[in-house]
Amino acid sequence: AAPGGGGGGQRVLVQLLGAPPPSAGVFDNIAEFSSFGPTLDGRVKPDLIAPGQLIQSAMADEEAAEETCAVRVISGTSMATPFVAGGAVLARQYFLEGRHMHPRGEPAPAGAQEPSGPLLKAVLINGAQPMRGLTEGRLPLEDPPSFRQGWGRMQLSASLPLPQEPPFTLLTVDYARLEWEGEANRYCLGLPPSLDDSDDAPAWAREVTVTLAWHDAPGMPNSWEQALVNDLDLELRGPEGGPAADRGAAEVPDRLNNVERASLRAPLPAGARLLVEVSLHRLGWSQAGRGQPYALAASGPFGSTLCRCGAPGCACDD
Repeated sequence: AAPGGGGGGQRVLVQLLGAPPPSAGVFDNIAEFSSFGPTLDGRVKPDLIAPGQLIQSAMADEEAAEETCAVRVISGTSMATPFVAGGAVLARQYFLEGRHMHPRGEPAPAGAQEPSGPLLKAVLINGAQPMRGLTEGRLPLEDPPSFRQGWGRMQLSASLPLPQEPPFTLLTVDYARLEWEGEANRYCLGLPPSLDDSDDAPAWAREVTVTLAWHDAPGMPNSWEQALVNDLDLELRGPEGGPAADRGAAEVPDRLNNVERASLRAPLPAGARLLVEVSLHRLGWSQAGRGQPYALAASGPFGSTLCRCGAPGCACDD
């Protein structure tokens, strides 16, 4: 950077040193027509990214004499939005069939649950994968969360344990709430006594990721001011002396968004107990007079457990 003119600003010189790095695949690049954030008040949008360019989909054949089905290749929001909506429907079915209660994601009708909207959002974002491709200008994408890729590309196999996929454990908390500023709920996330640290397992099966989501109270539309009404905070802590949780490119503390995510990367200490804390920083409007509800989704190595501190049999480390 060099001093600019009389205005006191700065001039930045950018020099191209070579060809852009190759992406992992075309699905990791952002389409040039994709919409980007942020919102007027600076919130991260979009939340998730999904394929939307040159997607083949079903359509009605209007030229046929009788009603028949055909296929058509289309690009745009009309393709990406159904992609995510379909993922959310499958995630909802996953809970309605009680699969979240089975270690391998098999149906378990006795554990059937009606998931809240915030839980579905937390589950999908929790498994979202960072896009390592290029922007529309052929520059590397920023790390998530960003105004181009949000929290990343939706990937159900990293959000939901599936029978034919590498095993990991999904842990959830739904319909929990905080009622006054400064209140906090603490959870103990226990790791199994032995861990598979081989490179054969995908990253999401070897690390711990926790996502907090909530439906915020209505804010002021089209406001340049902060739109977030009720502000919750998420904290993930590992054993003393270990690395701090990775928050990606998110600001800490986050005073704008109603989604927060934190991860502890491999290698993790086998048998360790991790602390997950959800606290209420600001309550601008108490929903139904009972504070702010929220949902948590956490993923960890196969055999991980989650319990609320203070519950019988739940031992939490400070």
